[in-house]
Amino acid sequence: MIFSLTYILTNGTLFYEYIDDFLLYVFIYFGGKMKSLLLITFIIISLSVNVLGIVTIDADDPFIQYTGRINHADPKAPIMWWPGSDVIANFEGTSINVKLHDYGDNYFYVIIDDGAPSLINLTPGIAIYAAASGLTNSVHKIRLFKRTETQEGEVAFKGFELEDGKSLVAPPARPQRRIEYFGDSITSGHSVASTTGDTNNANGKDNYYTYASVTARNLKAEYHCISISGIGLYIDTWGFGGNMQTLYYDKESESTTWDFSNWTPQVVVVNLGQNDYWGNYSQSGAQDNYISFAQTLRGKYPDAHIILALGSMNATQSGSPWPGYLKYAVNVLNSTYSDPKVYSLIFPYTGDPHPTVARHAEMADQLTEFIQSNIPGFGNGSDMNADGYVNNLDLAVVGSQWRKTDCGLCGGADLTGDGNVDMDDLLVLANDWLADFSLIAHWEFDGDALDSSGYMKNATVVGDAVWQPEGGQVNGALLLDGLNDYVSTPFVLDPTVGVFSVLVWIKGGAPGQVVLSQTGGVNWFSADPSEGKLMTNLSRPPGGRTPPPSLLSDSIITDGEWHRIGFVWDGSNRTLYVDGVEVAKDSQNGLESATGGFYIGTGKAMEPGTYFSGLIDDIRIYDRALNPEQIAELAQ
Repeated sequence: MIFSLTYILTNGTLFYEYIDDFLLYVFIYFGGKMKSLLLITFIIISLSVNVLGIVTIDADDPFIQYTGRINHADPKAPIMWWPGSDVIANFEGTSINVKLHDYGDNYFYVIIDDGAPSLINLTPGIAIYAAASGLTNSVHKIRLFKRTETQEGEVAFKGFELEDGKSLVAPPARPQRRIEYFGDSITSGHSVASTTGDTNNANGKDNYYTYASVTARNLKAEYHCISISGIGLYIDTWGFGGNMQTLYYDKESESTTWDFSNWTPQVVVVNLGQNDYWGNYSQSGAQDNYISFAQTLRGKYPDAHIILALGSMNATQSGSPWPGYLKYAVNVLNSTYSDPKVYSLIFPYTGDPHPTVARHAEMADQLTEFIQSNIPGFGNGSDMNADGYVNNLDLAVVGSQWRKTDCGLCGGADLTGDGNVDMDDLLVLANDWLADFSLIAHWEFDGDALDSSGYMKNATVVGDAVWQPEGGQVNGALLLDGLNDYVSTPFVLDPTVGVFSVLVWIKGGAPGQVVLSQTGGVNWFSADPSEGKLMTNLSRPPGGRTPPPSLLSDSIITDGEWHRIGFVWDGSNRTLYVDGVEVAKDSQNGLESATGGFYIGTGKAMEPGTYFSGLIDDIRIYDRALNPEQIAELAQ
């Protein structure tokens, strides 16, 4: 029998007591004097009424599910050290308590039935906490989530308490998808919960709302987080005595080593380099260590997709060489080492200090979309081969996995997430048949700025723009005044990542005005300052003897008529279209990177004279190079 309670009495405070196997320890302080044994006996008698009928569930109960690198050397008190470690169970009844032993200064979240998290501020030592009460008398799910990181110490989970006659039932099925992170303070959640800026205090740390944890929930993936504030890829900037590779990547807890055969992720995200950026780094050191760490992880996970990421603090600000170091390493891994399952992803610099909840949400959107678009079985849905279409090639994947059970991701054919391939998955495929999953952003502007592509890139209208319900080329449109109206979107794509296509309907405008631009990048569509001809500044990175060239057409787009303007990048050529017809084309050795969101209706820096005056409608962005026939069809 286990019971814990803290009392505030009229003439004293009961600082700490608990009954464990019928042993009671009571310390009562009253004005500097211990009170009589008689009073202590009274408290014992009064407590005995409350503890009757409690059902104790030990930590080694087979119906308790653990997630994360957790040390089970003592199965009745498994140790959680890494942020994001959690305990999941399904229980009967209206309430549940949890017993924890905090060896440091930790905070936990309790999540009941996948609802909003409730905070528990642990106290040092062993204590029992009321996790939930007043629930309906039915089966509920509890999740205990370690919000704080390794600097706040270890926590031992010692079991649950349930109401009399209640028990645990079988836990939920484990997710088929698995994703693991290696990172620093950004991934850990340093200062996420702070209301006063950056802080090293435990109450400011919150791994639950980091981009890493949010992405895992977006993807319905099981989640491991190996991250420590201040740790570097290879530079020991803050005096750890080593780096992620030499000290922590293979740790289970502070004193034990992880067995990599226990759990194998399909996706690994490495977000390291920010602390190295603040240290005494070199180009070769950064590049070589990105390569070596990726190869180390490849040795542990032969089939995993590895994403080398960076950001969103000042290691990715304009002028930083680190995004280039990372991309160079990925290129070497792809080409020299013939490893196509390594990717680069740069989170845009969004200012200092550490990312807020809102900034983490933007990072999660970017990472979620990247994984969905590039890794089979992770959100491409019926587009199992990730070619942008749902067709016979995807049907063939289902056929190759047909009637398989307990097959994990099943080659991407498990569309319902139950680990099997059966009629339910075929019905999902049928529902998506001939859908175009390469449309990664679509703002229809039919009375709102929502993204209808399914990738959640909802935009925000700024200023006094006026919706025109029936004034668009495709249903409604948005009228901008050319003074201060514009639309802001979240991140959609980095021009360096791959091929893409963009189309917009416009009517009106004037020379020098901009239709579409990217913050931290260039103007994608604009009317040239002299005559109003369609042009783009999407071009190669700066460098060399000449500045990056714009691509200018001979087609005037500011004549007051509706025009479908388009741009296609196929990896080597940039092509401009007006009304379904090619109007300009040249070759480039790549495009300059940019990782900001879009401005619709103004320039990249919102300069006076760049605000668009006219109607804008039906903006589409694809992560494939549309061919001329497809461009012409979309201009009808």
